[in-house]
Amino acid sequence: MRRPIARRGFTLLEILVAVVIFAAAVAILSRLIALGLDNADYAKLQAEGLLLVENKFAQIDADIDDDSGSSDMFPGWTSDMTNDSAGDFLYRITVTAKHDSGATVAMTRFFFDQTAAEQAASQQQSSSSSSSSSSSSSSSSSSGAAAGGS
Repeated sequence: MRRPIARRGFTLLEILVAVVIFAAAVAILSRLIALGLDNADYAKLQAEGLLLVENKFAQIDADIDDDSGSSDMFPGWTSDMTNDSAGDFLYRITVTAKHDSGATVAMTRFFFDQTAAEQAASQQQSSSSSSSSSSSSSSSSSSGAAAGGS
């Protein structure tokens, strides 16, 4: 009696299942790589926008007037600045940077106007000292008149 010959290798069904699993894995990996590249581009744009906004705030701190709205250092970016009063000598400044691709970065900071506050304090001191000296001179003249009349 002859023994049945054992077949070596894979059947067609096993190969097809392996190919389908491999193709699905390649499709998933390629999608993950594409998402990673998109996120890297987005992070790069956000970093550039943040750098542009920080640059604008540094120009404000240094009192450099650059109203061009765009910069050669940041191609494709434009910036816009809004300035609102938030109280006495306190200003809320918002800088928004927009990229041609649609990415937007906005930041708000508060600035205290030291020069205006010092000028207002010196004006207040000078007006209070002049009003106190005029009131002291009028009180001395009235007390002198009272002393001379008696």
